[in-house]
Amino acid sequence: MLPIYATAADPKTGNPWDQYSIVNLKKGDYGMEDRLWVTAIFSYIFAAYFCQLLFYEYKNFSIRRLQFLLQADPDGPDLDPDTPPQKYYTVMIEHIPGKMRSAAALREFFERIFPGDVYTVEIALDIKELDALNAKRKRVRLAVVHCFYASTDDTLMQLLLMSYSSIAA
Repeated sequence: MLPIYATAADPKTGNPWDQYSIVNLKKGDYGMEDRLWVTAIFSYIFAAYFCQLLFYEYKNFSIRRLQFLLQADPDGPDLDPDTPPQKYYTVMIEHIPGKMRSAAALREFFERIFPGDVYTVEIALDIKELDALNAKRKRVRLAVVHCFYASTDDTLMQLLLMSYSSIAA
């Protein structure tokens, strides 16, 4: 495309790089319409080429994904050594009853069902309320410290508190 743009018009455009872009095609120049058709055709060719590359890449990805998911034996020799074996048996359980919402109780339950096969038990807690309380605690602590040092004549500490208050807010 560079030869088409560079040979289009007078190279005295404002920016030297404009000589090598579509900006160099001026209305009324000889052959401008033909040069625009070349630009449009090449745009479609490049788009088709990149779509083809994406198609082949997706095809390659889907084959490799299926190969990975179809590995039947987690202890087999053809596995990825970087993948921990417990990944093949990981489960996520939702809506756990209240009496089972501890790692010990859940582990005991699964050990009864799958003796010796439980690797670890993790409980993911909903901590939105805790985050809100922590943010409130920080605001109160800042207000207390601010009140304490506002009553003193320590100018440096008051400046630090003002800058910290603007950052924390």
